[in-house]
Amino acid sequence: MGWLVISAATGFSQHADSTYHYALMAYMLLGTMLSFGLFGWYAGRKEDHLAQLSVMDHLTGTYNTRFFHRALEREFANYTRYSLPMSLVLLDLDHFKLINDTYGHQSGDVVLSEVAEIICSTVRQGDTVARVGGEEFAVIMPGTATDNALAVSERIREAIKSRPAHSLDGTTFTVRASLGVAGTDRICPRSATEFFARVDRALYNAKEQGRDRSVVAEETGPLAGSYSAISSEGSTKS
Repeated sequence: MGWLVISAATGFSQHADSTYHYALMAYMLLGTMLSFGLFGWYAGRKEDHLAQLSVMDHLTGTYNTRFFHRALEREFANYTRYSLPMSLVLLDLDHFKLINDTYGHQSGDVVLSEVAEIICSTVRQGDTVARVGGEEFAVIMPGTATDNALAVSERIREAIKSRPAHSLDGTTFTVRASLGVAGTDRICPRSATEFFARVDRALYNAKEQGRDRSVVAEETGPLAGSYSAISSEGSTKS
């Protein structure tokens, strides 16, 4: 159809000689290449978009659990191969069920989105932020020692607590978080699974010690040990 329109407009169809046929073949070749090129570009963009959606948490815009564990395995392999430090931070919102029950699940969803925004704006661009549970977030920090990870953890905790949350009816309330921190310069995990278990234990200890604090995993055993904590008052415990 395109060629017929061009031929009619230019009067080229009246000269059906060899030049006409060469021009027709060139038009068909270029048209076919352009059509397939555009189709491939469109299909590629759709495929990339679907692949991105498959690893993202739709509510918070952070990565999901599946992507997080793949990324943790990859970064742990780099740590093992090159002996580069890495840290892991695990965050859980305190009494989040009470927030949902008191202010509604929509308010809870807003809180989760705002917490994700705080975390992403606090960590470095190369760090990986993921939502690994209902109200639980994790941050993989390659090339980061424990003390630096703890400092980032405290900035996140303070930012969450200092940012007022609002329910749908306008009620203002405060959100608090407990965090576990683990770094390969303090502990010697044998696998990515053990590394995650250690930071999960540190988070558990933060909850047990009163919540609203960051707790660091120390190397004293496979999964048990002493933990130092920084509470909301800034005191250090062991």
